[in-house]
Amino acid sequence: MKKKSKNIKKRQKKRTSCHSSNCQCENLQNLVKELEQSLNERKNEIDYIKQELLNKAVDAGRAQLSAMLMHNIGNAITPISMYTEKLKNSNQEQTYQYLTQCYNDLMEHKDHLTEYISIDERGTEVAKYMGALISNLEADNSKTANIIDKIVSGIDYVSQILSLQRSYSPGKNEIREKVNMSIMVLDALKIQEISITKRNIVLEKNLHQTIPNILMEKNKLMQAIINLIKNSLDAIDEHKNKTDHRLEITTYCDSTHIGLTIKDTGIGVEIERQKEIFDLGNSSKGSSGFGLYYCKNFIEANKGTLVLESHGRGHGSTVTIEIPYFSGDDRKSGSEKLETE
Repeated sequence: MKKKSKNIKKRQKKRTSCHSSNCQCENLQNLVKELEQSLNERKNEIDYIKQELLNKAVDAGRAQLSAMLMHNIGNAITPISMYTEKLKNSNQEQTYQYLTQCYNDLMEHKDHLTEYISIDERGTEVAKYMGALISNLEADNSKTANIIDKIVSGIDYVSQILSLQRSYSPGKNEIREKVNMSIMVLDALKIQEISITKRNIVLEKNLHQTIPNILMEKNKLMQAIINLIKNSLDAIDEHKNKTDHRLEITTYCDSTHIGLTIKDTGIGVEIERQKEIFDLGNSSKGSSGFGLYYCKNFIEANKGTLVLESHGRGHGSTVTIEIPYFSGDDRKSGSEKLETE
């Protein structure tokens, strides 16, 4: 009887132990589920924050592009105002008045004009003066034609900039479309033409003439290209000890990738900073660092790579973009002709 009682107690104890173990397992499972849920929530929060940061980077890029366009338009319009003022202040009207007086004087002596301009002292002086006025008028006409050419050139530039702005302005629903990297580089350089020219930078373009088209969001790619070129210009501004600056831009392709390199003689980047140069907030200019962060994220979102190389501060830098293209992409740029001049 005692033995049977002991066995019963053992079974009860075992059942209690099993029940306790089951409870512990259930608690652990619940804890794991809670942790997984918490991790997923944190991941979603991080993804949301990253997307918000990217959106801010896109908005900052658009604002920067708009500011650049307005600045360049302003730079083009200012000389137009000056040239117009020069035309208004031209002394041609006075020249015409003097010529009219000379003509009237000659007409008073038309009956003996030959003797008047060859023998008479006043007639000789009038003829000489009239010749000088005509020479001055020709010189003024040449200056006027030159001023008009400059005004037309400035207006054409503003027209081109506005056309490019319309072409690359984002729509409500941004779509991927066929784009030509070489043509986009030319457009980006046109937008920043004044900024490059006023710095006396020697610009070298090595653009692939029949580079394949790729499917991308055109306006976002333009933002990235402009941002990288502007970054080179800023680096050149920082390198004050050097005067003969160069900017070399190359597009190329191989059997699988489209490439773009932007090489400058700017201040360069310290070796230890190169790995983190594209991180958000990493900027030597005191800015938000959105620009390079956006460029890298956009290129990588399109399965591409963005790499910066520099031999250190004071030695310039080279940025390289490579983006894959596939058999469905066009090998030729279609009807678009690449104008490199």
